[in-house]
Amino acid sequence: MFNSVDSALLYLQQCLKQGENGKTLLVSFQAEQPQAAWAAGLQGSDDHASFATFAKFALQKLFPSNAYWLMLPIQLGDHLGYRVELKSPHACWYGDLWLEGDAWQQRETEAGALIDDLLMPMAKLPGIMRRDLEQLAYRLEIDTP
Repeated sequence: MFNSVDSALLYLQQCLKQGENGKTLLVSFQAEQPQAAWAAGLQGSDDHASFATFAKFALQKLFPSNAYWLMLPIQLGDHLGYRVELKSPHACWYGDLWLEGDAWQQRETEAGALIDDLLMPMAKLPGIMRRDLEQLAYRLEIDTP
């Protein structure tokens, strides 16, 4: 499932139907099985550092993961689209996805983490911050694909 861009497209379609469009989407995987997913409304790239802290906490502490999908909303011409990073221990795909009519369009982009390598070990967080991030994770959680 994880290695397929088609799976990401189906998931995005589900999110759009549920009204999650325009939100940053993160999906946690372990052994190629989705564990949890989150949708967060970020204001822009200024929020990326804080989101990276949240994402690392979610992927490393709440749901220990060996892979993830990260989908950042972007404007592509007249279309709302997503810049996508699909990352696992044995594969990575970076690209842009957008809907034209009823058909998904995609193009591969240069390799490179969108925000940060979210599987790289994170610094130890203070207890109060861990509790806040845990509460935030439960508030932002959506159905997995």
